[in-house]
Amino acid sequence: MLNIDEVEDIEKVWRDISEKVNLPLEHVKQAIIPVKDLYVVLDHTRTVLMIIQDGGLPSNTGGGSNCRNVLRRVFAILKKNGWWEKIGGIEGLLKLFECHKVDLAELYGQFSEYKSFADIIKIEYERWASTETAQKKKLEQLIAKNKGKLSLDNWMMAMQSWGIPADLISQVSKEPVPDNLYATIAERA
Repeated sequence: MLNIDEVEDIEKVWRDISEKVNLPLEHVKQAIIPVKDLYVVLDHTRTVLMIIQDGGLPSNTGGGSNCRNVLRRVFAILKKNGWWEKIGGIEGLLKLFECHKVDLAELYGQFSEYKSFADIIKIEYERWASTETAQKKKLEQLIAKNKGKLSLDNWMMAMQSWGIPADLISQVSKEPVPDNLYATIAERA
């Protein structure tokens, strides 16, 4: 119901939920969004684990760019919610990956040791942290150039060319993620 890929108007869905539970819209969002973010972090870290265990690496091209973007979204969500410090930073994130290995062992068997896994995650975090400021500056310039309003093409360029996660674009632009963003990206791929 709250999957922006599957609804025409996500804000209408939020309003409908608010009406059904008879609570103000902001209360509903404040209750649901952190839970959604938690599920995103869990899903994305499992995804990154499987990609890297299968030999993929985060990069700027091909499937590697998907891996990098997914991992950067994890970093951004953890920071946005104040969870990065609560989990113990990079060491806590690495523990989460280890928990996934234990959990998934029932389905896939014991994971082989990947000696550079932690180094890959640490390097990607350092790259993300050092580029986030530059990305925000680029994005702020784009927003100013477009008089405070980003078009769908602007969103796609920022995501696909500059590697900026939609969550960060939304945070900086103070605009909600467009309802049709991911569907349009998939159509144009």
